[in-house]
Amino acid sequence: MMRSLRILWLFLCLWQLPAYSQISNGGIIVFDNTVENPYVKRKMPRTIYANQLKIGILSPFRGIFEAGYERMLKHGFSLEVAGGYTYRDFLFERFSTSGLYNSPNFSAKGGISVRLGAKYYPFSEGWFSGLYFTPEVAYRMYNFEARLTNINSSGDNVPVNMHCMYDFTEARFALGQNVTDNSGRFYVDYRLGLAFRQVTGTFPEFVNTGSSIYYERRLTSRFGPAFVFNIFMGYAF
Repeated sequence: MMRSLRILWLFLCLWQLPAYSQISNGGIIVFDNTVENPYVKRKMPRTIYANQLKIGILSPFRGIFEAGYERMLKHGFSLEVAGGYTYRDFLFERFSTSGLYNSPNFSAKGGISVRLGAKYYPFSEGWFSGLYFTPEVAYRMYNFEARLTNINSSGDNVPVNMHCMYDFTEARFALGQNVTDNSGRFYVDYRLGLAFRQVTGTFPEFVNTGSSIYYERRLTSRFGPAFVFNIFMGYAF
């Protein structure tokens, strides 16, 4: 008998506790005393932040150390701008240049990276929520100094320093997803897309005239598609 009364008492206590459920825009609906009133009595809305600072997590693999800023606009649109410092694109040098820039005679001198894009969140409710589409343009440049030795017609060695570089000019279209924690402040932003890329580079070319040996700067350029993928971590405010 006492056991049954304890179970009944516990059940009544649990019945009196409010029930919480997460709604689509991140707010919390509180159902208080649902026996007498099954409707929503009050709503605790999610704080909406319209600004976000972010850094590229995978960007260093392409020699980019960048920071970005995104501003939320109306109707699910936003603008994003990013900039940073470049060192050297290890993947590009390994697979696309036959190790040309990996010579110990080449010293990386750094460069710049800039990116500008617009985003559209089709399911946004005023904040950086969920799926998005983004067209963007990007430019990045990598500078090098090559320490070379020319041989003149007299047979003398002549040290020469030559500036070399390669850069990327891209038009991209990507599909991405923003994932946030319960506070709505911390984000993980990952995106995958297609880029149409113009790659330009200069490098020293060996020339032997018979009477002298020297290097001259050669220009290369090519255009083509490429896949782009990156992950960003952001903080909204």
